[in-house]
Amino acid sequence: MNKKIIFLPASVLVLFSTIYLSCGGSEQYTETVYDTVRFKKVDTLLVAKPDTIVREVIPLNFIFTVQIGAFDSRDNAVNCATLAKDALQNDVEIDHYNNVYTVIVGLFNDNKKAESFLSFVKSKGYTEAFIRRK
Repeated sequence: MNKKIIFLPASVLVLFSTIYLSCGGSEQYTETVYDTVRFKKVDTLLVAKPDTIVREVIPLNFIFTVQIGAFDSRDNAVNCATLAKDALQNDVEIDHYNNVYTVIVGLFNDNKKAESFLSFVKSKGYTEAFIRRK
């Protein structure tokens, strides 16, 4: 009976070691090393206070105008400009871009002034007018 007790654990040990070694195979594992983080010790750290930061603001020099119409035909643009000059008592200009003739009125360097003039233009019947950059 003693031989059976020793034989059983020994055979189990051989079986498990065979399975373990056969699953391992001859695969080779490689180790990948990525860049190392390095810290530099400094003696002094300067921190800027928010009120010491100076920001330079560069004004945008846009010219605004009010567009009252856009036409495929130059004749229609001229007719609109003639009527607008009488109704608005202001200089009217016709721009040509991409085969479209636009009728514009007024030149403003401030958007607030352009908005005020737009209200005046709409009160004169040009309800589709809008502000644009020149």
